[in-house]
Amino acid sequence: MSREERQALPYMVFSIQFICVAYFNRFDKFRRIAAANEKMLRWLWEKREELLLFQE
Repeated sequence: MSREERQALPYMVFSIQFICVAYFNRFDKFRRIAAANEKMLRWLWEKREELLLFQE
């Protein structure tokens, strides 16, 4: 994996989580899945500094 790809990886994960939260929130039957994805996104965001350290 190139340096640029490694740098982009956390932002791609954030984007995927945003998409999942937005999609699953559209349907009542998927609210629990949306909540789980939102929880994971919040955790990832809180740990972003630590996660970005692994790129160097």
